[in-house]
Amino acid sequence: MTTLPRRILSDAVAAASHGEHVTLTATTCGVTVAAADMWLTAATTISTPTTPLTATVPTRQLVAEIKALPDGDIEIEATQSTLRLRSGKRIATIAQQGRGCEVRAIPAEMWRPIDNSTELVSALRQVAVAATRDEARPAVSGVRLSRDGIVATDGQRLHRRDVTLSWLPRDVTLPVWCVGAVCDLLTVEAAKKGKAATAAPDFTVAVGSNNIAFRSTTATQQRTVYARLAPEPFVEWRRIIDAAPVAAVATVNAPQLATWLKSCPGSLVTIGVGDGELRLDYQVLDDTGLRLLGEGSDVIDAVVSMPAAPPIKLSVAYLWDVLVGCAGDVRLCWAAGQPLSVRAEGWHAVVMFSR
Repeated sequence: MTTLPRRILSDAVAAASHGEHVTLTATTCGVTVAAADMWLTAATTISTPTTPLTATVPTRQLVAEIKALPDGDIEIEATQSTLRLRSGKRIATIAQQGRGCEVRAIPAEMWRPIDNSTELVSALRQVAVAATRDEARPAVSGVRLSRDGIVATDGQRLHRRDVTLSWLPRDVTLPVWCVGAVCDLLTVEAAKKGKAATAAPDFTVAVGSNNIAFRSTTATQQRTVYARLAPEPFVEWRRIIDAAPVAAVATVNAPQLATWLKSCPGSLVTIGVGDGELRLDYQVLDDTGLRLLGEGSDVIDAVVSMPAAPPIKLSVAYLWDVLVGCAGDVRLCWAAGQPLSVRAEGWHAVVMFSR
């Protein structure tokens, strides 16, 4: 019999909830909860020596049963065909089914420390919104990691964030479906009010020929995310950033423009420059994008240094995605027939114009 606190078991199962089935493996070294899909394997090992057992059950049913159990310790037992959970007077029995999840060991010498996990998570989340989720386009369906930054693009926009990844032996592409799990693993939650703060986990990473793994280690448990790398090559993104000519440059306050875009009822906005201002004209279209339902205009303060370009029409949602993570001023640069370039310290984005 294996006994685990309900909260610890619930957190471990939640980390593996992307898979259709969850495998619980108990050994004399601890309890491992693991699940896998096409791209990702997540495994949490809890340092609780116990009686050996192995069981694979449907994720959805296991989550529901754990949620229904009362707080306290959960007793776990397994037979050849069932998994049995008991807490208080409630007992739940789940029929075993599904293919067991195999967790492969990674040699200790492959692991490298991550000393800027907060910065890495921020960069991944800021960049990943621009990655396509189309499996038929593997060259852009992911987030590109290089030693000096992170890039993502879907053909209509490109996000680039400067961040130092000294542990990376070569450029690799992390599938966009894996970004959320990696960010969750690398996120350090603040201590809740009334609870003592615990030591921050040690974060490490291992890069193989076809896979990348991120690990979080504390005194009581170890959580690992194994991701299959997206196929090579990645799109030639550097020429997109470097090739665009510039005919207009306007410096604006990013939070101010982001707030305006968030409240804008239109789906398209046309930006132009005037004397110390950025002109904003928007259109409200129906769901088909063909019928005009309304329009409006506004201006915000800007420092204009090169006003010799015609207005440019852009997606409101795409431009807002670019600005939402920027805290200070940004430079908007564009030219006739060219996309908009948005620059800030450590940040560069490109948004294709709309017709």
